[in-house]
Amino acid sequence: MKKKIFKLSSTFLLALSGVAISMSSGIYRFAITPYIHDYFNTSPTKVVKNDASDEQDTQYFKADYKNTTELQEAKFEYIEDSVSEGTVLLKNNNKALPYPSKVNEKKTKVTLLGQASANMVYGMDAGAGMIASADTMCKHFDEALKDAGYEVNDKVYNWYKSTGIHQNNPAGYYGLTGDLIIGEANIDNMSSEAKSSIDDYKDLGILVLSRNCGEGFDLWSGEKDQVIYDEGSNKKGTSGTEIKGVSSLELTPNEKKTIEFAKNAGFKKLVLILNSNHQIALQGLQDDEKIDAILQVGGLGYNGIDGLVNVISGVKNPSGHLITAWPNDSLSAPATSDMGNVAFANSNEVEAYFAANEAGYKGDGSDAFKQIYYTAQRESIYVGYRYYETRYEDSVLGLGNADSEAGSSYTGGWDYNKEMAYTFGYGLSYTTFSEKIISTPKFNSDTKTYNMQVKVTNTGDTAGKHVVQVYASTPYTQDDIDHKVEKSAIQLVNFDKTNLLNPGDSETLNIELDLHDIASWDSLSNDGKGGYILSKGTHYFALGNGAHDALNNVLAAKKADGINVNVNKMDYEGDASKVFSFNQNERDEKTYSISQYTGAVIENQLQDADINYWVDDDKKVTYLTRNDWNTFPEPVEGETMGRTSNKITCNDKMLKEMIGQTSINGKDYSYGSLEKESKDIKYEVDTDYQVSMLMGEDYDSDKWDDILDQMNLDDMTAMVAAGNGFTKSSDSITYPGSKDGDGPIGWYSATLEYKGDKWYNGTTGVTSWKGDVTQGVLPSRIYEGTLVCAASFNRDLETRRGVLLGNEGIFLGRTGIWGLTAANLARTAYSGRNGEYYGEEPIIANMMGVALSGGYQSKGGIAFTKHFAFNDQETNRYGECTFMTEQEARELSLRAFEGILAVEEGKTTSLGLMESFSRIGCTWVGQSYPLMTQILRNEWGFKGPAITDMAVAMLTYYHAPEAVKAGTDYFDTTDVKLYGTDFINREQVLKDPVLHAAVRQATHRIMYVYVNSLTMNGTPKNASIVRDYAWWEKTIIGIDIGLSALTIASIALYITAIIKDKKKGELK
Repeated sequence: MKKKIFKLSSTFLLALSGVAISMSSGIYRFAITPYIHDYFNTSPTKVVKNDASDEQDTQYFKADYKNTTELQEAKFEYIEDSVSEGTVLLKNNNKALPYPSKVNEKKTKVTLLGQASANMVYGMDAGAGMIASADTMCKHFDEALKDAGYEVNDKVYNWYKSTGIHQNNPAGYYGLTGDLIIGEANIDNMSSEAKSSIDDYKDLGILVLSRNCGEGFDLWSGEKDQVIYDEGSNKKGTSGTEIKGVSSLELTPNEKKTIEFAKNAGFKKLVLILNSNHQIALQGLQDDEKIDAILQVGGLGYNGIDGLVNVISGVKNPSGHLITAWPNDSLSAPATSDMGNVAFANSNEVEAYFAANEAGYKGDGSDAFKQIYYTAQRESIYVGYRYYETRYEDSVLGLGNADSEAGSSYTGGWDYNKEMAYTFGYGLSYTTFSEKIISTPKFNSDTKTYNMQVKVTNTGDTAGKHVVQVYASTPYTQDDIDHKVEKSAIQLVNFDKTNLLNPGDSETLNIELDLHDIASWDSLSNDGKGGYILSKGTHYFALGNGAHDALNNVLAAKKADGINVNVNKMDYEGDASKVFSFNQNERDEKTYSISQYTGAVIENQLQDADINYWVDDDKKVTYLTRNDWNTFPEPVEGETMGRTSNKITCNDKMLKEMIGQTSINGKDYSYGSLEKESKDIKYEVDTDYQVSMLMGEDYDSDKWDDILDQMNLDDMTAMVAAGNGFTKSSDSITYPGSKDGDGPIGWYSATLEYKGDKWYNGTTGVTSWKGDVTQGVLPSRIYEGTLVCAASFNRDLETRRGVLLGNEGIFLGRTGIWGLTAANLARTAYSGRNGEYYGEEPIIANMMGVALSGGYQSKGGIAFTKHFAFNDQETNRYGECTFMTEQEARELSLRAFEGILAVEEGKTTSLGLMESFSRIGCTWVGQSYPLMTQILRNEWGFKGPAITDMAVAMLTYYHAPEAVKAGTDYFDTTDVKLYGTDFINREQVLKDPVLHAAVRQATHRIMYVYVNSLTMNGTPKNASIVRDYAWWEKTIIGIDIGLSALTIASIALYITAIIKDKKKGELK
């Protein structure tokens, strides 16, 4: 018996030791060491200095602040300023605002109404744009008003706080009910005590309405089985007033009750605040005379509510402008006809094909990962204001059946004034300004730009800032119609903002107008090769307070030029003095089809993004054209509607491309220079170079070849295969590795010490999702929403934000930030991530993104712009097929990214790029050679690394070798193994010379930007960086040694027992 126990014990110890060793070694195998180093603030390497090291200043990038408390104070000041400038004044009857905190030495008494007044939008409701524990940590509206000197009705405010309702909860994201909670309290249930208290607080009534969403979820568009709760809880088992078949952007019954209550409460002034990241359907509310003023603002951040109160009180003069159009009915936009949960008509066949042909496919485990969904963007270029303003012009000019019923939200034909509440770019001020174009703008034939000088004068009685917006209107000719080229009647070209101007002061702004930005994509030009064109005819540049004002100014200029303009159809006549025009004598197909960045010929690359490329003639879809507005797309109704009559069938050709069984896009790509480079690749050459020697070297320096020749191939493949929050260190070239993180409103999961006094709601630290509190620190992720930044139209403010984040990176020791600039467009009002985008206009995203990335990278960081590209909705984002014309792709989505990523004067503004989950056409973007190499690299000259979005086992359409060959550089994953097989490894690379060349190229791009970043702070040039073991690594190694000894001892004991048994004849 004792011997059996002895053998069992030996076996148990052996097994236990093996498991423990496997687990400890797994820490390394599964690439989580970077996270442990980040947690303990340790490093896997150390610097071995050379003789000259002590003479070098190795802090190449230095913080502007002595400590993080000082940095946080600067951050708070910035957030307050940004919200003040990003708040948009939409209505101000009889100068209702500003309303000071004291009138005739008496405190202004304020009543806050609406559940949103107690649950303001601080960030998004999910994902990296969310501020964790925002309701308990961020400054509340009542507190900000009191600090500003107002007297607030606590009884009403506390009643809203007591309801327990959390607004705008996208419950499906959290795996709760799958329904959406708007969360407006029923004002009929307000206590009589609270209601009667209003009689003493009637100076100023402030009603707040909000909508919010977040990553992985879109707002409901009103399909019949989509449920919205007017009241509800953010806990499982949602309850409240259930609403079906209604858009979540429409006013709910409880909101309508609250609005009526507020209008009839007898306030001296009633202000409506739209604290929303989405365009609430106002449906005429803006014309209600009982509402004196309307303000709009997005996510407020940690203390941004102070900036909003500054606008209300008049401490700051609002200077924000809308960055999306606000129609009365958000479903009147043509883009809403193609959005949401739409599967191929033969989705069961598609599912079966993937299950049979895609290794590791598990689409049946989660609807989110099924490869059966698509969006066909039949609106063409007519996204947002481009649709409404173009149709307005055609209505005025009597063209294209613009007044037809097609697409009208009202009976009696399409009417701009019924459809539109506020247009893109609109915004008011507490003062007035005049704008004047000084002399005729001069043309620079080398840069293809005009320089427009605009004199701005403050003609009112209050100091303020003013935004100059310049729009273009290009001719829509018969050649355009024949070539299927669409033209927006008006489009933003550039903008700038004055400094603070006192009454009577003037400032002259120099604004560059780049003709590249108004060139149109023509897929049939240049003998069918495609390219950018400038049409024959008169081109107009106009100033205006928003797109509509600029268009009316253009129409005034067209009338002066003899064009038949029906002024009776205009809502008001414009000012032709605010317009400059030039005449293009001939259609130009050549000038703008040569890349201004690289000199490469620009031609069709994304023809297969068009659904009509794939389907037979009798199945082709009709895209919206201004030549006939009766082509307004009928809605493709989603899965919950059960209708399939106008859905697309996925054919065999599409299936093979989706699953990667064809050459890329049906074309036989040679992968450019990779094949040539693959013929003579060196690796693991026995030399003694240090990567630190390359600090300051150009991308094309020959020295990079020497370093890459020396690099260990295992190091190289590991660097490409995994980079979730880090770049892997490399002993073979003494690269230390980096710590990176997610954006956009600060560093995800990072905290900074704060010893100041700006704590709110009784908090003095960070509360984790578990409820634990870490005292004396604040999250990095507390900035205001990107939508607010965009509405400021202030590039200097955006640069200031970038510099602050760069300082945080220095203190945190983090280099790359993913999604610092999110350049996707708010294609519809329903997209869940509109709060972290710059709106619907690519020029705003382009120019504000340049400012933000430039500011951040000035401190040594690496800005990763995301999501490249076509991440137009969150629903079914994992591999959704996104179809559109190449013109839409080039002029909208890609133009937003172009200025941020393209190389100008030898430099790229954003050094990094994060890809989208989605497909363009039938090809995942990370695997699209035309997109990732032909456009991004060859046309734009981008030299930085491109990382995927999250790479997990469910995303089986990520085919790593093909993606790296196409232009993807590394993968957002912690593990070099996915789907049970190696993602990228040494054996694969040695078998495939083209893949080897691609991996080497990817490593070059990664190393180039990181070696010239703050990652190298503390590393002298030419110093060695050697492997070092942190205390916790030494502990694990010690445990491993001990367990190994125990294992050996167990084996020895077990063998001894067996030998003894044999000797005694017990072993049978």
